[in-house]
Amino acid sequence: MKTYITLFGLVLFLAAAGYLAFAENTTEKEPQEKPKKESSCCSSEHMGTDSFTENSLYQLNSKWKNQFNNDVELKDLKGKINVISMIFANCSYACPILVNDMRKIESALSKDELRNVQFTLISIDPERDTPKRLKQFAEDQNLNLARWKLLTGSRSDIDDFAVLLGFRYKKENDGSYSHSNIITLLDEEGEIIHQHVGLNEDVTETISLIKEKVNKGV
Repeated sequence: MKTYITLFGLVLFLAAAGYLAFAENTTEKEPQEKPKKESSCCSSEHMGTDSFTENSLYQLNSKWKNQFNNDVELKDLKGKINVISMIFANCSYACPILVNDMRKIESALSKDELRNVQFTLISIDPERDTPKRLKQFAEDQNLNLARWKLLTGSRSDIDDFAVLLGFRYKKENDGSYSHSNIITLLDEEGEIIHQHVGLNEDVTETISLIKEKVNKGV
């Protein structure tokens, strides 16, 4: 596990340069070629006009649908600690483990702490992960939808957000995805404060950071 304080401007520079790095663990063999992206999230048209901190990921101007088929913008996630990961619902191995690791974090927090924490899953498979499919996935995983948001969007918006998280993925010939295994903590303003890398790894540090943030000043 490593703690990352990622400067928003640096991430955007790396995105514009086409630089993407796999996290330490992937579900499949590392791809030999980097996926091509036609759009870059560094242009002003991709940035929102709302007031955010300099390094906030919520500046990204993108549109999403949640598991209830409601429109969602990233700025709507502002105000709570966000435990976030990118997954696809048809995943039979890594994604359920990632979600289970997130549930371990959830179960370690008190009711008072959970009032200031939300959990977000963003699909990398927009063709199949419709809002209805994501809702079914949430039910299969026994997720509390009062705290969990499952989002799907356009391929370009997914690609842009993946770049900002340092998340790498590649679609395989069978329709599955090889991808990084990362759980990211965003603070109330949408800045990356920690990234947990790997599957079935100890989440104690992640839990401690959340508790420290939500209990600060209490």
